[in-house]
Amino acid sequence: YNEIMKYLKEGNYQLIIKEGEKLKKEIPESLKKEGFEWEIDFIIALSYLGLKDYKKAEKIFSKIIKNSKNYLKPEATYALLLSSIMKGDFKKGEEELKKLMEYENYQKDERILLLKAVVHYLKGEDKEALNILKDLSLLEAKLFLAKILAKEEKTISAVNILKSIIENNPNLLLTSYCHFLWGEILFFDNDFLGAQAKFSYFLENYPNSPLKDFAHYFLGVSSFYLNDYLKVIENLKGLTKSNISSLAANSCYYLGITYFLLKDYDNALYYLRKALYNFPKEKASLYAQLEIPFLYLAKKDTINAILSSLQISKQSNIRIFDELQNYFLALLYYQFKDYENAFKSLEDILLKSTDKNLKEASTLILLQLSLLTRNEKRGISICEKFLKEESIINNQEVYYLLAENLYSLQRFEEAEYYYEKVKNPKGKLGKGYCALHLGRYKEAEECFNSVYQIDLSDTIFTLNALLGLGYSSFNQGEYEKAINYFDFIVQNFNFPSYKDFIAKAYFYAGIACEKLKYYGEALEYYKKLLENYPDYEKADEACFRIGDLYFKAKRYDDAIGSFQYLITRYPNSSFLSFAQAAIGQTYLIQKDYKKAIFAFEKFLNLFPNDIQASGVKKSLELAYYYASLEDTNYQKEFLKKFPSSELSSQLLMEKAKELINKKDYDKALKILQPIATEMIDTEIGGDAQLLIAEIYSNQKDWENAKNSYERFIKYFPNHSQRAGAYFNLAITYYNLKDYEKAKENFQIVIDSFPDSDFKEMAEKNLELTLKKIGEKKEEK
Repeated sequence: YNEIMKYLKEGNYQLIIKEGEKLKKEIPESLKKEGFEWEIDFIIALSYLGLKDYKKAEKIFSKIIKNSKNYLKPEATYALLLSSIMKGDFKKGEEELKKLMEYENYQKDERILLLKAVVHYLKGEDKEALNILKDLSLLEAKLFLAKILAKEEKTISAVNILKSIIENNPNLLLTSYCHFLWGEILFFDNDFLGAQAKFSYFLENYPNSPLKDFAHYFLGVSSFYLNDYLKVIENLKGLTKSNISSLAANSCYYLGITYFLLKDYDNALYYLRKALYNFPKEKASLYAQLEIPFLYLAKKDTINAILSSLQISKQSNIRIFDELQNYFLALLYYQFKDYENAFKSLEDILLKSTDKNLKEASTLILLQLSLLTRNEKRGISICEKFLKEESIINNQEVYYLLAENLYSLQRFEEAEYYYEKVKNPKGKLGKGYCALHLGRYKEAEECFNSVYQIDLSDTIFTLNALLGLGYSSFNQGEYEKAINYFDFIVQNFNFPSYKDFIAKAYFYAGIACEKLKYYGEALEYYKKLLENYPDYEKADEACFRIGDLYFKAKRYDDAIGSFQYLITRYPNSSFLSFAQAAIGQTYLIQKDYKKAIFAFEKFLNLFPNDIQASGVKKSLELAYYYASLEDTNYQKEFLKKFPSSELSSQLLMEKAKELINKKDYDKALKILQPIATEMIDTEIGGDAQLLIAEIYSNQKDWENAKNSYERFIKYFPNHSQRAGAYFNLAITYYNLKDYEKAKENFQIVIDSFPDSDFKEMAEKNLELTLKKIGEKKEEK
């Protein structure tokens, strides 16, 4: 008996049945009297249930209820309830549930309450199921609670429950179902990247799970939406032979579309036909049939495209004749995204057809197409010809789409004319937005208010009207009022299907707060926008504004983080150059000059012609200057990049002079020598060379002083201090007792620089030098 119980834990049902029947024959009479035989029958029946042989299981459970002792009767009833649910026979399940509730001990039994909740769940009664499940501690109950929360689009709450089950019970079989459900929730929330990761983990860790085929299916379809077509083929190919027809049909359909997108038309046709003919009762069959004409079009097999289209139309009781065939082909081109041929087919109908209804229908499609392809000018020019010819036309949908095209081109006055012809809320709404763009804010507000007051079944109109009211108030400087409208949208319509409206509300509420100098509130709006709607069209601007607000608040690290996130997350943003420049400026303020240099140079490499380029060059110069004061390795590059910079010609020299005054000659030389070497024939280079010579003179190193002055005279022929250099060179020669050379250089000062301050001193020193020369001659 203990061995059989061990098999039960392992799920080895066939062996339980075999050994159980054998054990029943060996039971002594004394145990039979105690009802031990019924316990073995109960375990055998559970095994049949595990094998989904419901008929045999229910037969034994019913027999136990009629004949066994009381303690097994409720358990057998519970098993019958379980069997009914597994078969999907909820009516019988409810009957068994009522029987169980007659047993006092089972009225609060969480297993029974769980099954009661499951019956509600499977019947689509989520509210009733939720009321039971929320109070249960069973892990299975928490699993179903997560399922219901996911259906209600409370994804985060559902995932947190699953994480809790997994973290607290890592070794349970139920854990594998949690991982699967987690992937399923992400899939239906359109998070295909997350679903792909989760199902990959599931298959890797639970390769023998009964859910593995479904995991392959979800992984394959997630990969399809991520354009990872090889992974689609890898996961779905084996499922086309599945015993579950829906799984096989859907796998065939997705494989057909995948091969279609890979332009492997033969394989595409094979799988789409397989879905169509092998699984005629599945929805995938219908979808496959609708795709086959487009496949033939892609193969340029027009005859089969039309024949397969005719087959669909015949089944749909649609008659296609000459002009209708052109119209239908246009629709095919449209769906296949062959927009150029769609345009041509529709234009051909408008030019040649005499059927007014067909021309109106074609006009509608053409205007939709021009909006979709952002080719509004073409759509408008074609349709305007038709409208002039058909002066009696009064199709408000045509007027509306024409207005939408004109609005998209920012031709607001013309758009307003056609919106006014549309006698419904859509027209009024469009007129309001035209008035808004034309600066008639009060009139726009009145339009939006009238639309908002109408009892609309379509929430989109309500949201557009509310946004319009917010924009109108904003443009009239009524920022508090605007914020109230935007907040109302966020508070009352925060659902995934309205994400574009929520994103706009967050963004413009943030700007309104900035206008009122409510910087903290503005920051919160922008952060919520980025957290929840990072793909919104103005999310990059919101990110930049976050960085700017941090910068103003002197939270420099946060500012840099925001600007860097913008650059990484939004590589095509128009704010990239501003963010990159701002990173450099922030590092400059933080006195992190090396990082500032890197940021500014990156800016100039990426945006050499940007409007900010000249300002960034100035900032780069400043960063290099301060960096060179901290680290002499930056001096050479600084001087090379900014040879005519006032900073390099003034401040670096001042730094060297300070060091000379402190008699720190070695450090002064380290600053000056690169300048003198790199900056030949410039004022700053000459100044540096003179200071080098002065240092050697102060050290009475007359040989190096002489060489320094001679280098100055050789390489700085246009320097303003040449007179002083010749004079000091003469003094150096004098100290080296080379009086002839001293005389020669004093004479140059007197002859070449007659107006110099050094002339008089040169004349006096020349006399002394001549005496020394005379003394030398006398000595000889």
